[in-house]
Amino acid sequence: MLASQVFAISSGVADREQVHKTWLSINRYLKDEKSGGFRLNTDFGALCLDLGRAFGFTYGDKENGAFFNHMVVMLANALYKRGWAKEGFEVLTSVYKMATNSAAKIYPVLPEYFNNEGKGLYLYLTGSASWYIYTLLEEVLGLKFYLGDLYLGPKLIAPNFFKHKISAQFNWQNKRIKIEFIKETDSAHPYRIRRVFLNQKNILPAGLRYVIKKKSLRRKHNLVLVYLG
Repeated sequence: MLASQVFAISSGVADREQVHKTWLSINRYLKDEKSGGFRLNTDFGALCLDLGRAFGFTYGDKENGAFFNHMVVMLANALYKRGWAKEGFEVLTSVYKMATNSAAKIYPVLPEYFNNEGKGLYLYLTGSASWYIYTLLEEVLGLKFYLGDLYLGPKLIAPNFFKHKISAQFNWQNKRIKIEFIKETDSAHPYRIRRVFLNQKNILPAGLRYVIKKKSLRRKHNLVLVYLG
């Protein structure tokens, strides 16, 4: 079952070796070869109503073995949080591909789940969309606020880039912040920050982290350039 794997990873209970073994197990038992998606559980082969209503559904529907996006996106979030960027991106990509596949028969949004045929169902009954955006912003792009300061910790890998730059914009305390992540070289590993500029001013690292202080964001429009290598 996917939920027990996800929470063992995200909580930190599983050590690095156990995360690796868990990921191999998820791929072996829960990944669907045809769609590339990840199922909520394996086929129990019988009705198991003593486990609850979920196992009264046919396999591949709703909570019984469907591609349940909320838990799948939480898996991606857990992997990113523990430093497994390549694997986390594979999970996010599986959701994107299923949502944009013609078999989904929906607009390209995140439904609650996909069934055995890959059809997206319950488009407006899901927390997966917010978790997807949350994972993209805080884990993939690594944009985290703490006491008003912006901490930069991107976990970007080569497949994240269509070209050489990724941009993100958002409003914060009536100010506009635009952040551009620029890769200077190709890499088979997650990129690391080389240099950071705020409105053309060089920002030096604070220990092992790059932090943009709240008091530094004085302008109405702020441009942050993050060079990766």
